[in-house]
Formats: sequence, C-alpha cells, structure tokens
Amino acid sequence: YIDFAVSDAEEVNDISKTPEAEVYEGIIADLEFAKQWLPDRQPVRSLPSKATAAAYLASVYLTLGEYQKAYTEARYVIDNEGTFGLSLEADFQDLFDADKTAGLKEPLFTIDFIGQSADGNLGTDYLPSVTGIREDETGRVNGGGWTVAVPHIRVFEEWNERDYRRAVSFDTIAVFNGQTVPYTDFANYSDRGVNRPHIAKYYRYPGLAGSNGRQSSHNYITMRYAEVLLIAAEALNEITPGSAEAAGYINRLRQRARNRAGEMAAFPEDVPAGLSQSGFRDMVIRERRIELAFEFKRWYDIKRLQTGEESFGPDGLEPHADFDPGRDYLFPLPGDELARNPNLQPNNPGY
Repeated sequence: YIDFAVSDAEEVNDISKTPEAEVYEGIIADLEFAKQWLPDRQPVRSLPSKATAAAYLASVYLTLGEYQKAYTEARYVIDNEGTFGLSLEADFQDLFDADKTAGLKEPLFTIDFIGQSADGNLGTDYLPSVTGIREDETGRVNGGGWTVAVPHIRVFEEWNERDYRRAVSFDTIAVFNGQTVPYTDFANYSDRGVNRPHIAKYYRYPGLAGSNGRQSSHNYITMRYAEVLLIAAEALNEITPGSAEAAGYINRLRQRARNRAGEMAAFPEDVPAGLSQSGFRDMVIRERRIELAFEFKRWYDIKRLQTGEESFGPDGLEPHADFDPGRDYLFPLPGDELARNPNLQPNNPGY
C-alpha cells in the first residue's frame, strides 16, 4: 500500500510489504473522506454517493469483525434511504434485466455499459457467454454460451425450489435443434455441455448483444441496498442477539422474494422468532449466499469466516479435493515481481 505518487518506475522495485491492518487503515481513511465529500444523490449509479462510501465502510468493518461500526454505517444508509434515493426493486428479476438497468433504485455502485467494443474484442463483456449454456438456441446471446462458469449441482439442489430467487438465478432449460431440453440432458446435445443448471443472472436478459455473442448492456452491480440490509442484520445480531430489528432487515428481502413477477407467494416465510445468536448468524450467512448468488460476494464471506474446509470439502457445495486452508485463502505473489523486488519475499505460505 502506498499513499504517494510514483514518479520513477524504478521506485516500485524498492517497495516493501505492507501489513494487512495498515492497508485497511488506508482503505477506511479513503472511504471516510469520500463519505464526507461525495453528494447525497447519484446522477448515475456508476458515480458514487455518500451512501456508496458508507456501504463499503460497513462491508469493510464487517470483514474486520468490528460489528458496531459495521452496523452504524449500514444504519446511516438505511435511515437516509429516502435522501439517497434508494429502495429495493419490487421484482428481484429486474436487477438482472439489462433493458431495465438505467432505472434501478437499488444499486449503490455499478460498472456501467458504455456502448463500445474495441477492436479485437478488448474490453468486451464476456460474462453472459461465460455463464451461458453451450450451443443454446434461445437467442439471448448470439451463438449461445460457453458453459465455462457452471456451479456444482449441489448449489442448485440445496436451494429451496419454492424460492423465486432460485428461478431468477438459474437457467434449467435450453433449446437445442429447436427442442426445449431440461438441464439433465444438456450434455446429450453439446460435446462440451454439462448436465447442470447454468447461471441466469447475466445470460437471460443481456439487452444489446453483439454479433459475436460476447456483449451485453448490463450495468454490473458491485454494491446494492439489499447487501446493506444483510450487513445490518448480521452485525446487529453480534451486538444484540434476538433483535426484532435485525430480523426485520431479512424480512424485507424475503417479502420482495415472495413477489414472483407480480404474483405473491407464501415462500420464503419471515424469519422465525426465537432463533439463537448462532442460529441467526447461520441464517444470515445463508441468506447472503442466496440473495447475492453469483454476484462476486461468496468468496469474501468464505474467507472472512474461514469456512473454506466446509464449503470446499467433500460435503460442501463446491467440493475441491486439493483445498488447503493453510495456503488457499491467499494467492501467490507473482514470481517475476519477487525476482524484481526481493523486499516482497517471502511468498505467501504454501507457495
């Protein structure tokens, strides 16, 4: 971590490692400065506001286990949702419909589609293709998907089939040779297909798709109001177990999930009364996994909670026989960087 301008590239080769706690001090200072000086409202969701900075502060404090500070920052956003122009979308599906992206009120920060694709596909959005179904003929993305990022079948099977969020998050059918085919037969129609439901959040409604099938008009959401509610619930449970307020934040998300494209369902039910602190904690982590599925959040929960052995073990949702908790919570430092700058030695444990 450096907080100064580098004028000579050779200076980079003398930089030493920065302790993790010191890096977080810099992150927090930057976010506090941003919270002070940013505007209340976002002209577009790719430009941050005070609420954006506070939401990321809440996330940082949750990661550090500083629950009172996490709760305080989350409550700041919640208590001022009207001032900040925030709300939950009525229909969960709308969050992942590229044609509706510009009018959403839930995102606190997005990576915006700018309508350009450079020569050679540099800067092109590949996520719909990477997550899409190989050789699918639905026309969502020209040429179908690539069947690259496909969750383990347990992720789908463990998720209650009555939860509308599962239906939004997964595609379970495709079209091959003009026939509608269930996921259990995908591999029979493509030599690279796999018989598992595929991620639908980015593939189902991609909006503008390029002629090569590698482009969407999604604005990718990196922080949304639902996550702030989840942070508030988790942090408050650590401070004041059994709080009706904490349950209320989860119930807002579950109430939204009961709206199935305008038809109200009975599931998911509100949080049951009487949960222990540990029971509520487990419920919130599971709710994060469901609500934020495939939105690039899960790994950070696994790391901060140190649950890799459970998640990647033989009975986990994504089994990986070679997961090593002494090594795999960190990436290796690149060998060429270590060769240029011995101050970065030693490498991370296990590498």
